[in-house]
Amino acid sequence: MSYIVLARKWRPQRFSELLGQDHIRQTLVNAITSGKIAHAYLLSGIRGSGKTTTARLIAKALNCIKGPTPEPCNACAICSAIGNSNCTDVLEIDAASNRGIDEIRAIKENVKYLPAGATYKIYIIDEVHMLTLEAFNALLKTLEEPPSHVIFILATTDPHKVPVTISSRCQLLDFRPVDTNVLKELIEKICREENVTIESEAMSLVIKHAGGSFRDAVSLLDQLIAYSEGKITEAAVISILGIFDKEQCGELLQSIVRKDSNEAIRITRELIKNGINSQDVIQNLIEIFRDVLIKRELKENKENLESSSLTYEELDQILLVLIDAYQKMIESDFGDIILELTVLRICKIRPIAELNNLIARLENTSVAAPLVKTEKQKETIQEPSEKKNNEFTIPSAQVASPSIARVTPPIVQREKNEIFDWNHFVKKFTEEKPNLGSCLIQSYFLEFDGKKLVIGFAKNSFSFDRVNNETTKKILKSSLQSFYGKELDIVFTIVEKQDNLVSHEENIKNEEQKRLKETAERLKNHPSVSEIIESFGGEIIAVEESE
Repeated sequence: MSYIVLARKWRPQRFSELLGQDHIRQTLVNAITSGKIAHAYLLSGIRGSGKTTTARLIAKALNCIKGPTPEPCNACAICSAIGNSNCTDVLEIDAASNRGIDEIRAIKENVKYLPAGATYKIYIIDEVHMLTLEAFNALLKTLEEPPSHVIFILATTDPHKVPVTISSRCQLLDFRPVDTNVLKELIEKICREENVTIESEAMSLVIKHAGGSFRDAVSLLDQLIAYSEGKITEAAVISILGIFDKEQCGELLQSIVRKDSNEAIRITRELIKNGINSQDVIQNLIEIFRDVLIKRELKENKENLESSSLTYEELDQILLVLIDAYQKMIESDFGDIILELTVLRICKIRPIAELNNLIARLENTSVAAPLVKTEKQKETIQEPSEKKNNEFTIPSAQVASPSIARVTPPIVQREKNEIFDWNHFVKKFTEEKPNLGSCLIQSYFLEFDGKKLVIGFAKNSFSFDRVNNETTKKILKSSLQSFYGKELDIVFTIVEKQDNLVSHEENIKNEEQKRLKETAERLKNHPSVSEIIESFGGEIIAVEESE
């Protein structure tokens, strides 16, 4: 058969043709030119990045009739034999199928013999990480001190599985995934030589599918040329690879952004039914949301419009879920199920609550509540609102937090007919407006004359700067009028911390600690509790309220 597949036809025959691995090419060319040739090399990198090709180029460069030379002639008998994989002095061994100790023993027996016609006897062991531990151990001594006419070239796609005792005896050459621009130039060159046209969208899909691998890109191109009959289109690549197109991707994306889980699952099942690869769907979603996140951070104007309604935190959570799902898919046989569950999860992601809101909620529940309620504590505390003899009283409403609800806040009275409950107002205001209410938590009630409230804050207080402006005062005045029943003025000031000044937060904590201490004493005197304490030699260290 005369036809040669493109991956073999376009395999580099000289170091100058080795694209995308400039650091390796320069290292080897300099070593060969200066005569500083290592006795063992370990080539590592993804599939199709040029490891075996480089191993053969080293063999040619060292054994060429004009060599050692960084540019082998590719015309002499030895170069031709190495290129055709039939040189008796260059042995290529597949460690995946020859991984035992017996194969390594055979190598150890043969290395002592001189090469038949070449300068060096070269052993190329591909996928060396597949060797057994016993085989590695048998190779150690020979690899460290081989005869002067022997060179070992080990290649692997998983260098972490190669024992350190082996890798430390080799010169390491790390092959990187090939840059997309390099792959694009190669594909364009091959298409020109093969008289084939390729659409830019089709080329982008080929490069993306290759994942930095020369062989994957060229092999797919070979298949597309046979399929397309002279013109490679985006539709042809989609058909060959079984990937979902932009329209399907857009529909799924829009349903996720709208939080429409029913529609998202329907589209996902349709993709699975049509044979679309689940990993490919996840990978595409990762790239889309990642692009949106990066472009938003860089303040670029090309952000995907469908995703513009998502917050930074939502995008971040979505990406974490997708990446986790992709990793699980690699190791699982249930890719379709993982895809469905992942789409459902990211549809359920909601915006994270604002920090000020969370702080307010934490501060309102920061004090531990008692473990056991007394009969008196179980009763609901209510104070009727009524006017008698011109006295105005504010009802003490029950609030959501049990640790605060049972604290009787101090009621300040400056005149006989004027009473104001500042602590209760702060609690009610915080429930309605958590962001601003959290700023009043550490405030000090200073004065009330029936028309004006004077509220203090400690020096360098961040809360003082937030509330001491006309906008905030207007909001507070409106709430005060609803709460107190008449219009009041409010003044904020900075005060020195004094022993007689107790903030809203400190007052609640003091009252709560006092109540907890009293509860602990009552528990300690209870017959059942005292018996347990005496029997086990324990003590009450905390109490918590039960419902």
